[in-house]
Amino acid sequence: MPGDTPSILAPLGRFARDNVRFAQPEPEPMHLSNTIHVFSQMSPWLVGLVLFAVSGCAQTDPIHADATISSQSLDTTSTWLACISCVNDSDCATGHCVLSDGDWYCALPCSSGTTNSCPTSTSCQATSDPAGGAIYACVSPQGACTDPDDSDAAGCGWDPPGKASCCTCGPGNTCAANGCYNGWMCTTSNCTCHPAAKAPPCAIGPSADVTWSAEDLAANDPDKGVPELLDKLDFAIIGDTRPPNKDATSTYPTAIITRIWQDLAAETPAVPFAVTTGDYVFSSTDGVEASKQLDLYLSAQALFSGSVWHAMGNHECTGATASNCGTNNSDGITGIYQTYMAKVLAKQGLTRPYYVKHFAAKDGSWTARMIFIAANAWDDTQAAWLKAVLQQPSTYTFLLRHESSSATTAPGTSPSQKIALASNFTLMICGHSHIYQYDGKREVIVGNGGAPLTGGANYGYVVARQRPDGAMQFTAYDYKSHAVMDSFALHADGTTAAIP
Repeated sequence: MPGDTPSILAPLGRFARDNVRFAQPEPEPMHLSNTIHVFSQMSPWLVGLVLFAVSGCAQTDPIHADATISSQSLDTTSTWLACISCVNDSDCATGHCVLSDGDWYCALPCSSGTTNSCPTSTSCQATSDPAGGAIYACVSPQGACTDPDDSDAAGCGWDPPGKASCCTCGPGNTCAANGCYNGWMCTTSNCTCHPAAKAPPCAIGPSADVTWSAEDLAANDPDKGVPELLDKLDFAIIGDTRPPNKDATSTYPTAIITRIWQDLAAETPAVPFAVTTGDYVFSSTDGVEASKQLDLYLSAQALFSGSVWHAMGNHECTGATASNCGTNNSDGITGIYQTYMAKVLAKQGLTRPYYVKHFAAKDGSWTARMIFIAANAWDDTQAAWLKAVLQQPSTYTFLLRHESSSATTAPGTSPSQKIALASNFTLMICGHSHIYQYDGKREVIVGNGGAPLTGGANYGYVVARQRPDGAMQFTAYDYKSHAVMDSFALHADGTTAAIP
């Protein structure tokens, strides 16, 4: 029984519950008889650990909460499809930590050119490890480890193991106070949140929406409602800048990030401000090395005379993509998070890792805002704040979030994406993957600011400039040669603009 669980095993159960997700067909909603046949080559102790953990709350997975796992359906001799998030190889009981489908997952090694060295439903592909090294690994199909676009899950906030699971894990699976929000209801039969119109009779709720007053909104606005005035909306974007390994401060990419900030300082015409996409450190959670690494970053940044506005990355929480920092969140206040808030955001008068920065034309012809989303400090309060901010009018709206839309392991990626897509914005600016990549739509990944590269583009940065026709033109530069790596243009509403 869950109530008889020895306390010494609880952390292990939480680790397996919060970090192991299973690829599955789209489940029929609300049918608890649906099971996932987990194909795995996990070591026996990890298999037992997973089964132990999922037995605690109606055997539900906190992400795909409509499905259950039974020991009868577990086949340890078939396909490896366990989507285990990782930061480095030590997080993987078997195999290596590799880049797959825009995020980091454990995978089995394989040999180049082989077709039968991988389990069924995986393929041997060239990819990268967290230190930027090339490696061949058995990678799951695209989308196998990402969350489905399931409208029945949006109201939960994708916040394991909190708001996404609205029941307690005690004996009998008794229902706690409604953990859903946005008017959704808690379904006691499987611990999930559902819209009130779709929830079955056994649900409780609905819960109340979180609302934001003008005073609350101003607390997340360094301008306190007064925009910074500019002649023209020009700005720079700098990506991930962490060292290759945890606590490896001696290998911090100081030379690369210093050169990037020097290049930006020399831009003509001058760029008045810059935004960054997160991951400035790679440290143990006590934050000791994070403090030293942030000092190196900020020293390089000081070469640039304009203002700089920072997004929070997963490495400003614990380092894991699935981490969620904050007072009432699963990872709490880590030393890294505390150091980042004190050394970076507090100096700009900010008390939360999510905020909005306003700009406006001196002649009154346009307004702009940079909305910084903290996907690794996600809760219902931030969700309500984001909705409230996006309801306010602005000519240009740029969303800064560390993880791209494909990195759905982060608690705030999917819910913030849904909120964003329900509003008007110009461009989503992301990092996390150590590449430069523009998807041809309304999302650009700028993660090549010094962290180990995982793509073809060299280290560099992006400069955005406002054109006379009102369109924004984005140019990606190589940090050494200043050669143009790519360029694209968007109108204020996010539609594609022609490049002259």
